Amino acid sequence: MNKNHIIVTGGAGFVGSNLIEHLSNLKRFKIISIDNYSSGSSNNHIKHKDVKYIRCETREIEKTLFKIKCWKII
Repeated sequence: MNKNHIIVTGGAGFVGSNLIEHLSNLKRFKIISIDNYSSGSSNNHIKHKDVKYIRCETREIEKTLFKIKCWKII
């Protein structure tokens, strides 16, 4: 099965990490967390094979996702 990607901004924070945990339990998505870690923490990371954490600013989302080849610019 081909999984769709979901991008969660602020995934290292309380709300974002709980959202990622819920989505990862559904087993239908690959999840990419983008966070600048100004208030989030790597202690909140969810250990799951379909979750990837990236440190970057939200204004750099397009460039970052293009770099990791999971985003197609239309």
